Formats: sequence, structure tokens, C-alpha cells
Amino acid sequence: MIDVPALAAPGGATPAARRKALAALPDEALAERLLPFVEALREGGAARWEPLATLAGLPLGEVVASPFGLRAIALGVRRGATSVQRELRRVLSWPAELGVADPAHGVWDAGKLHVGKYQSFQADAPFATFDPAHVAKWGPHELMHRAAGFFWRPGATRWELYLGARLNELLPVALWYGADQLARLDEDDFDREAAGRAPAARVEDARWLVEDEAALRARLGRTLRHLRAGLAYVEGELAAVDEERRTGRRVVTPRVFGARGRARLDAASDATAYVVGHAARLADPAVSAVLELVGAVDDVDVYRGEIDACHDALLFEPLRFGEAEARRGQARRRLWDGLHRLALAGEDPAPFLADAARDLEAGEVDAEAWAARFAEALEEDVAAAVLADGRFGLDLDQLADGVASVAPETLARLDALDPEWIERFAEAPPARGRLGGRLGAFLESEVEAGRVPAWAGELAALERAIAEAEVDDVVEQLTEPVESLGPLASLEGGVWVRSAAFRVVEAGHDVVALHQGAVEEPEATPGRWLVGAFRGAVSILPLPDEARAGWEALAEAARPLEEVGLPREWAEQALEAGALGWRAAFSAR
Repeated sequence: MIDVPALAAPGGATPAARRKALAALPDEALAERLLPFVEALREGGAARWEPLATLAGLPLGEVVASPFGLRAIALGVRRGATSVQRELRRVLSWPAELGVADPAHGVWDAGKLHVGKYQSFQADAPFATFDPAHVAKWGPHELMHRAAGFFWRPGATRWELYLGARLNELLPVALWYGADQLARLDEDDFDREAAGRAPAARVEDARWLVEDEAALRARLGRTLRHLRAGLAYVEGELAAVDEERRTGRRVVTPRVFGARGRARLDAASDATAYVVGHAARLADPAVSAVLELVGAVDDVDVYRGEIDACHDALLFEPLRFGEAEARRGQARRRLWDGLHRLALAGEDPAPFLADAARDLEAGEVDAEAWAARFAEALEEDVAAAVLADGRFGLDLDQLADGVASVAPETLARLDALDPEWIERFAEAPPARGRLGGRLGAFLESEVEAGRVPAWAGELAALERAIAEAEVDDVVEQLTEPVESLGPLASLEGGVWVRSAAFRVVEAGHDVVALHQGAVEEPEATPGRWLVGAFRGAVSILPLPDEARAGWEALAEAARPLEEVGLPREWAEQALEAGALGWRAAFSAR
């Protein structure tokens, strides 16, 4: 049984009254009200929430990152939602008449799968999307979308679709910048740049789970302002939508979040963009036929009330549901997803709709029987695409294409050694970060288990460095062009600049020869290389022991060669490769 404690509701007969009463509490009283709620959530520690993480299809660290993030995830799971993995979910090419063509849609680039702007999110999709390239806050955000439901009706006007889109996005945004930041990890404001550098949420960083009461009180006090900001956002956006419903005119409400004002949002503009990208899809006969079956809210006024009630549930409703109940909900949504994907692939779902309507209305769906029916009734390639949903069916070929974009030689050699390795990789627990890094971590575990040779992980690390190589414009543009310099011996009185683009790759085997196809089995010869980009090409340069200390010293500042002790012959090679640059010294006045 999943049992999620709630915040004790203040007085008030309606969601709006309770929300306003909560916001009106002084800081000290609000913190006192929050404390027992948070303490109840942390009873049993992180392990208590492992079943919820499994149902949600999320790493445990994301589920326990914050108290209200946990509750948002539980709300989505209670409605039958889970997360499907973007890299393992077949990317569909939508019909041209939907007008959202993107030439890069479905293309891998250095381990990053590009999905078109409009194909990447639909409010009417049954499942949340787990994109490893996104930061951990997307887990609760996506499941909050599923908890919020969606508006749709046959023949809906663009104005209705706009209002529905604005309402659908309201709670996920309020959660992101508001309640989810209360006691989240070891943070205060959401910092997009910092999150990008460390996209995963680690269980050990969820300090609210383990710190003593005094420290927890202090954390709540420091982060109360985020909860207040979220409450104010909900209040303001509902008021804006009410004005739009009353006047028929768009109400623009630009908002700034965070102490440093880094997050600037315009819900009206975002909702307008959603209509531009999705109006044709939502009017498509095949898509419409599916949406009539799956529980859309068909009245904007009713949907506005449901959003108000959903926010009230996020704050104040004790959530209690069984795992079997959640899985029955997932089975219903699997059928919804299959029909939805069939329509988006340009196929006709009509032959399945009557039976699907019967099963969905009854509330009992045999998802495996439906998968078998799709497989039998559809063309083989269509069935494969529809059923590769990223959770219950995995697209191993698409994942292999991703590995090929970041570690092609690794892929070829592992396929030759053990064709089943890619399936084990696909079934590994979900994790955030770039594909190359996750592949490396997986291969480390495979090496430890004795399933792949040690050089496999080392080769993947080298190829990742090659695929992800970037340029350093300081060396490229702000040091002297190498062809304009004389012999190295004549470069006196200048300083040497280390390229920030080059990373060190160490291995116990000659994986450079392996990558180049020069050998079938690499020699067990330890090596160290610098890998980086320079002038549109990737350089691989050996880093011998006698140059390592000097290379590391240059990370601190540009310095003369003699000060850091770099061998001149190696420095000349590094200059040609772009790992180092040279410029004349100057004196600041």
C-alpha cells in the first residue's frame, strides 16, 4: 500500500479558501504546520518510497528529492500514469498534414536524441516522459501534468484549446518553481546551470530525510518563500484565466522566479505556442476518435475547477492506494497509449475503438492481450513502432543507434562478443545524464560482473570523449595562430594557455589502436591521452607522465613553459593539436 501523508489543511470550505488561508499564515506558523507533515513523510527513510519509485518509473533519488515533489509523483501514479523512457520509445514520424515537420526529429547526435518541439509533449498523452537529458525536476513535473488531466472536446475552438493548455501547464509550473523547492535536496533557488552540470538527484542529497529537527526547521524556514511563490502563482494564474474566460481577451502575466530573477515565464505566450503546434493534431479525425474514449474534460469551466481541486489534493489530501490499483490504471493507459500512437503514426484506429471503449469503460484492460492483438492486426513495422512505448516495450534498435552516435566501435565489438548486452543496458534502472556517461557506468558494472572485458569500458570512455569534444574559443581565437609562430625555441617571454576543451582519458589498454581498428585485441598497455576539438577536428594526444604535472599546473593560469616544467617537444605537439595555445606576455597597468 502506498500511503502518502498530507499537510494539515487550514480552515476553509473550498480549495481557494484553504489556499488563501495557508498563504496568510506567518512564516513561523507556516513552518510549524509543515514540520509534522514532513516528519511523517520521512518515517522509514528513502526505502519506504521504493515501491512508489518503481511504479513511477523514476530513480528513487528523484522521488525523495522534496516533500511536495514526492506527493506530485504519487498523484500522477494514483491516476495510472508512469514514466516512459524517451530513448527506448520509438520516435514516430507524424503525418505531414499536422504541419510540425522537423528535419532533426529522431536524429541522434553524440548520444542526444532530438525529438521535435511539438512531438516531445502532448497534454493528452497518457504517460510521463523520462528523458535522461533532462534534469531530475522533470520527474515530478511530468507526473504533475498527468495528475492534472487535460481539456479536449470535438470541435473545440482555438480559444478553448488555449485556455485548456494554460490550465494544464499551471500546476506543473507552480510545482517546479514553488512547492518542489521546499526543502529540496541541499538547494535553495533552482539553478538551471548547476542542475545541467549534475542532472541526477541523489538520495544522499535529500537532507530533509535524515537531518535532525533543528536542521529541518532551519531548512523549512529558508525555503518557505518558494512555497509562497507557488501559491501566489496558482492564485494569479487562475485569476488570469478567469478574466480571460469572462472577457474573451488574452491576459499576459509575465512572472519572475528566484531571488536573482533568472526564471522568466509568460504562461499566455506558452499556451499560444501550444495551440499553434497542436491545433491541427487535436482536430485530426484519428486523434479525435481516440481522445473521445479516454477521459478528457470537455468543458473549460469544469477543467478550471479540476485544476483547483488537483492543487488542493497536492497540498492537503492524504493519498492512499494499492500497487495493484496503480498497475490496473497503467494497463488502461497502455491501451490509451497504443491507440494514441497508432493515430499519431498516421494509421486508422477505427477497427479497435469499439472494443477499446468497452474495456476502458469497464475499467479492466488486459494490456498483454491488447498488445498481442495489435501485433497480429497491424503491419509488422507499424506494430513494432506502436508497441515500442519505452516502458512495456523497448526499442533496442533505436538505443543501439544512440550508442553508435557516441561509441560506434564499442557497439560493434560488444555486439560481436555478446548480442544480448544492449538488452541488459536497456533494462538498467533509469538514470539521468548523457548517454555516453550512462553507457560508461553500465559497462563498469558489466566488467565487474565478468560479462564484458575490461577494455570495453575504456574504449567507450575514449569514444565518448571524441563524440562530445568541444572547442575552447580562448585557444582558438585569443592565442596566436600556430602557423604564425616560429620555431618553439624562439617563443621566449610568452605564456602558455591550456585548452579547457581537452579532457584526460586513462586506460589499461591501448584503446586508441582499438578505436582506429588497428588491432583485434588491445594490448594491456596502460595509456593516457588528451582528447578535444580544435579547428573543426578532434585531436588525440598522448599525455606522458613527464608532462602530466605541467598540464595540471596550467589549469590554474596561463604561465611560461619553464615555470610548469613541460617538455618542449611535447608542448610543440600540444600546440599543433590545439591542447595548448601561446601568446606574448603583457603587464597589466
